[in-house]
Amino acid sequence: MLRRFLDWLYDAAGAVAAIFLMAIVAIVLGQVILNIVNALGFRLFGQASGFSIPGYAELAGYFLSGSVFLGLAPTLRSGGHIRVGLLISGLKGPARRLVLLWSVIVAGGLSAFASVHMLAMVRESYEFGDLAQGLLPIPLWIPQSLPAAGLLVLAVALADQAVGLLSGDDTDRESVEKYQV
Repeated sequence: MLRRFLDWLYDAAGAVAAIFLMAIVAIVLGQVILNIVNALGFRLFGQASGFSIPGYAELAGYFLSGSVFLGLAPTLRSGGHIRVGLLISGLKGPARRLVLLWSVIVAGGLSAFASVHMLAMVRESYEFGDLAQGLLPIPLWIPQSLPAAGLLVLAVALADQAVGLLSGDDTDRESVEKYQV
């Protein structure tokens, strides 16, 4: 049951990251089309229409942040992160497992630390009613919650991987061999 929930969590984070990527494409494509319409209007009528998507650059930045951070855990689980395998490739058996476990624990600790502080920042922004400074006065806690959620899911994925390594399931073997640099 827990395994199914964790797999669902990683898949959901990946799906939301993909949706944010598609939203970036849509908003930038929309602004490019409006720029073309403005340029055509200027050439044909001597005056641009002034069509624009308000705050499109800010929104694209927020979407990018959401996509990057929410995509971390599913990328980790699929073995898509680039890793330096020079040290690990020379190790076998328990030594290899120990180095993998150490690196997963350190990365998980750093992710947990970062997610706790990001969540505290989200809470502060919510409590103080901070607004984004730009064309769109978006409550700042909304875009800040995307990296916080992504880091939290990454910390869970790293803890999941550490438990797998401790239980003898070397799920990291394939990804390390596949993505050695």
